[in-house]
Amino acid sequence: MLIRSTWTAASTLQQQHNIAYGREGATIMRRTYAYLISAVLLGGICSATAETVCTGLCPAGPTKTITFHNNSTNDTIFPVIQVPIRKDPIHPTPDQWMQAQFKVTDPATQAFYSTLLYKIYVQRNTGIPPGGSVTITLPFYTQLLPADASNLGRIDDQFIDWWNAMRIYIFDGKDAVNAAYNYSVDALGNVVKPTPVHELAGAALPSCSSDNITCESLVIVSYVNGFPLSVPVQLVEYTFACATSPTEIRLECVNYNISGVDWMYLPAAIGARGNGTSDNTYLGSTEPLDTFRNALTAFTANGTLWPFFVPSYYTAQNPTIPLATPPPGVNAYPLPQIPSTNVVYAESFRNPPPAPPVLSSDTLENGIGKLGSVAQATLDLWNRCTTNTADTSTTCVKISAVNQFFVDDYHSFFPSKPLPPRHGFLRGVYCWVQLDLCAKPVALAPGYDQAIQTYCDLQYNFFDPSVPTADYFNPYVKLVHQTLASNAYAFSIDDNVSFKSLPGTGLIVTIAGAKGLENTTQTPLPTASTYKTYCKAGGGKLNIVAAVLPNARTGVLGGLPVTAFASIINPGSQTATGCSIALPGGVPAVLHYWRTDAQNMPIGLPDVPVDIANGATQSFVFSITASAAFSQDIALVFLCTNSNPAPSFPGVNTFLVTIGTTPIPDMLSIAATLTHDGIANIPGVNGTGLMATAAVDIGAGGTVTCAPSPTPAGRPPRTLAANLFICQTNNQGQCINPPTPGASSTVNVITNQTVTFSTFIQGQGQAIPFDPGNTRVFFICTQGTVPVGETSVAVRTQ
Repeated sequence: MLIRSTWTAASTLQQQHNIAYGREGATIMRRTYAYLISAVLLGGICSATAETVCTGLCPAGPTKTITFHNNSTNDTIFPVIQVPIRKDPIHPTPDQWMQAQFKVTDPATQAFYSTLLYKIYVQRNTGIPPGGSVTITLPFYTQLLPADASNLGRIDDQFIDWWNAMRIYIFDGKDAVNAAYNYSVDALGNVVKPTPVHELAGAALPSCSSDNITCESLVIVSYVNGFPLSVPVQLVEYTFACATSPTEIRLECVNYNISGVDWMYLPAAIGARGNGTSDNTYLGSTEPLDTFRNALTAFTANGTLWPFFVPSYYTAQNPTIPLATPPPGVNAYPLPQIPSTNVVYAESFRNPPPAPPVLSSDTLENGIGKLGSVAQATLDLWNRCTTNTADTSTTCVKISAVNQFFVDDYHSFFPSKPLPPRHGFLRGVYCWVQLDLCAKPVALAPGYDQAIQTYCDLQYNFFDPSVPTADYFNPYVKLVHQTLASNAYAFSIDDNVSFKSLPGTGLIVTIAGAKGLENTTQTPLPTASTYKTYCKAGGGKLNIVAAVLPNARTGVLGGLPVTAFASIINPGSQTATGCSIALPGGVPAVLHYWRTDAQNMPIGLPDVPVDIANGATQSFVFSITASAAFSQDIALVFLCTNSNPAPSFPGVNTFLVTIGTTPIPDMLSIAATLTHDGIANIPGVNGTGLMATAAVDIGAGGTVTCAPSPTPAGRPPRTLAANLFICQTNNQGQCINPPTPGASSTVNVITNQTVTFSTFIQGQGQAIPFDPGNTRVFFICTQGTVPVGETSVAVRTQ
């Protein structure tokens, strides 16, 4: 389906351009590119907005708010807002939100790294009492160090970004938040006390307001470490704005979820602020605190059914030493906190076990933790299904398929190496992450699309009445979505149930009730009749496909941008939201895009993500402005907020850009076939298929050589069971250069000249199967070794 849809996207582009043979082809070619050429020559659609100017203190950014409502009857809550470390020594992550907001000119060096965890303690001393609420106003950023054109984004910890990839930890009671505040230790075990943050004079700071309690001054401190697992807390996550590239950002959106990926503790709910639409149904749970906690207690049964987190206590005097019992003057935490299945496998097999234990299952018996009967059943189920080939139950067939997917992927890296221990293997499975030491993401493994579908079905197999209780793949998912009736993430790819992205001015978070939410209707939970819809495209995400035309352009550094057309197809069953086009990391350029109408004319403002209805196609025009000379076949990023990235097919939806210091030919090329669908059909295994191509040189004049190939420009060689011949044609479609079709055609072109070609695809006695993403004939023009034009058609035997 993906490959066919990918070809459909390419075919759609070619049908839009409606190229035919000979004189008609040349005429329509000029009409098709009329807008594109004028845009290139005028440069009007591609001017990039200038980088924000900072002279010490940068201009203040926009703000959004988070309101916390405590609807419990007896408990006082203590929220903490945390900024992530963005300069991890293994995987440093540039802050794309800050890059886009400041419109940086060099994303490679202007990374806006932060090396510390910055935390805001809300109501640090008194908390938010039952019935109380506070609103925190969060500026986009707080500036800590001076900035100017030479150092903007190039100094670590120059800014605190309060909007991107944020976490909210909600503690129940002052004793818990005190323990979390006290715990401060580096990777070597050294005490590193929380450090107060000192902003640059005049910089924007978060602030607190309330209608019914007295706001304390916010406590803003930095840490080198996160919170300990043994202090119970509920996790909420948010990101304000949507940055689709280092130059493109939508300030209106808010993205959020309640996370149960690692544990569940409190009945938290979340919704957007400033969004009166019916889409703004809340995520999470509004159950009373006692009801919610009783359900957690019943699920663990003091560890006899499922593990629970064992609490530890930390004092200011000994912030690195976990105490198994509350010290004098400290109350026991309200419990329990329940680990997810992936945490059960991550923590229950540590040898020697931690002291004091993190989970109730940390006490080992023969190297296996005391998991409790329900958790142990998940291990027994996996062992049974992966060792007993005679078990053909629905659950075992699916488990065997997922197991084989991970085994094959692991052996693709380590053919002769034993598999990881069973608990380590299952931690990867239940967390849906790559096994240790494997070098690429699991999403890139062969068979991923089918495996993720099967995996998602397993997560919800408790809805299948034919599945016995002992065969429930993940009882924790049943706890979260059914027993607790929560939209929290129950596993790592539970996106379609648990994640939202909406326009809004901020967020509203409630504990133990719906009071305070703008919309008190819950987002639908999966049911026995609907759960399969949540597993479409893997964890609820759509699969989109895309194509680009033409596939190669040239330009001059400091000159006008290069432009091309693209199409995104949504073959799914629901609307693809917020679809955009972006450059991958490392390309020294800036991309802008516009959606276009049926005549390929741009509509509206640049860089505005587009919703695409199910089964529909959206066309775009995009531009690339380079900041350095380079030549690269760019794997453009086509992505919607509820989709996986479109798979990349070289020469179909990649864009080969060559930027030099002197002008060279720039052959805008497009191809057509006899059936006008972008498919060159070969009649029989020895017949001949046809491809017609028109190319207009909108660059400098010069000599170019055009040739057909089964391989995209610059890619590893491919084979095709066909002989390829080409000739330049005249207005009557007759071969003139060479008069008898040959391996290539060399032509001298002048600026704005259109030339047409015919390519003959002669079968070699072997059937060519239809694989439009990969089995193609590419028309490639070069000047010397430099590609200056490329297009292609699919080919098959018919």
